[in-house]
Amino acid sequence: MQHLVGSWPFLELDLRVDGRALVPRPETEDLVRYARERLDLESAGPVADIGTGGGCIALALAHSHPKLKILATDADVRALELARENARRSKFEDQIVFEEADLLPDGAPADLEMIVANLPYVSEEEWAELSPEVRVHDPRQALVASGGGLDLIRRLVALAPGALAPGGWLLLEMSAPQLPVLRAEISPAPWQSIE
Repeated sequence: MQHLVGSWPFLELDLRVDGRALVPRPETEDLVRYARERLDLESAGPVADIGTGGGCIALALAHSHPKLKILATDADVRALELARENARRSKFEDQIVFEEADLLPDGAPADLEMIVANLPYVSEEEWAELSPEVRVHDPRQALVASGGGLDLIRRLVALAPGALAPGGWLLLEMSAPQLPVLRAEISPAPWQSIE
């Protein structure tokens, strides 16, 4: 339905959607709400949205924090085109730098207050069971990851400490059964807590 309509609401925004990126889901709205609660309204440092797709996370954060500077990356050039279109449409293009990159780009800031990511986390087995509306219309590369759906998330968890400022946050969307698996793999240091 979203592809037929051509746009879809995401929190306060109305975003263009098409086959270039995953249609935003309510779970990602929850992720943005969680991020908003943790950003300091007065002194928010730079933030990165990794795997931005159509730009929904970066744009929703820009909407709630007008002074926030955001780096939004994606490995898919077509998804970045859609994200830029949504930024122009929403009038937040001055707050967001879009960059083609596999996770964090070379030369990314090392003082990020927060990294937010809705990376592909569907396993190959889960992909086969998804509804046709998802399998046929949403880009597979935006949903599926190897290693039980956790490979990209594992890579970002390893990279994030080098990019975050002290006390910075790494916020990830994943399925509930994946959390204990990832938690068992992560050593407490350098993380202060894992929720």
